[in-house]
Amino acid sequence: MAICKEKLVNYLEGIGYNLVRLPRTNIQNLDIIIKNENSYENLGSLSRVWSSSQTVPQPKTDGTAANIQQKQTSLIDVSVGLKALEGIFSGMGFAVPELNLAFSNVKKMTIKFNNVTVSTIAPFEIGAYLKSTDSSKLDVDNPFVKYFLDDECPIYIISEIIKSNSITIDAYLDSKTSGSLDIGILQNAIKSSPKVSFEKESDSSITYEGNEQLVFGFKCYQIGYFESGWGIEGMGDGVFLSIGSHSAVPKTVKLEEFRKVDIKDKM
Repeated sequence: MAICKEKLVNYLEGIGYNLVRLPRTNIQNLDIIIKNENSYENLGSLSRVWSSSQTVPQPKTDGTAANIQQKQTSLIDVSVGLKALEGIFSGMGFAVPELNLAFSNVKKMTIKFNNVTVSTIAPFEIGAYLKSTDSSKLDVDNPFVKYFLDDECPIYIISEIIKSNSITIDAYLDSKTSGSLDIGILQNAIKSSPKVSFEKESDSSITYEGNEQLVFGFKCYQIGYFESGWGIEGMGDGVFLSIGSHSAVPKTVKLEEFRKVDIKDKM
């Protein structure tokens, strides 16, 4: 997985979360992320290579994260938004081959995650699990363990993940431009994916909803393994699990400079 440091969802950064550019189900608490040059890789759960006298801590689901799902992204360029939507749609199990065409008249957009839930393992619980005792052991014979023990390879452990199965998209045109969002293309894309539903919320909003909760953000801590055992080196900020190439950071624009798209059915 490559890294993209664009600040697409600044409301996530503001509350300490890192962004998953390709939302998926297989990101879990206690997963180990390593940084190799300019990319980040998820190696899987630390419990696969670490034996401890403590039982493996289990995540607690704190229910709906209202403070996250009530917010939406800032107004972003359509080129940046489409790259994000490609990853989100892929995670939901479908693709929109003509996505650029559907948004050809759109200049800006916002994205909002709905039905957001939080899964957490408290840092103190992780610390107790990492504590070295006579019976604890790291599988240093594992080739990937040898790799991440390199001093030049930062290591992160995931403590918290946020998940969603639904997104709402608001599209905006330049106030001087006429046109519409092609809802037909967006609706037809899910016909081959029975696990995803589509709803036209209003003349300017559309919502996709899937059956599975996909991880789109996480919190992590940078850790290190020393002669005396594990150590915590601080919060992991700016760790963006993603696919694709680097993108420019979208500039801030004033909402009044744009108007919402009038969606016209083209079916």
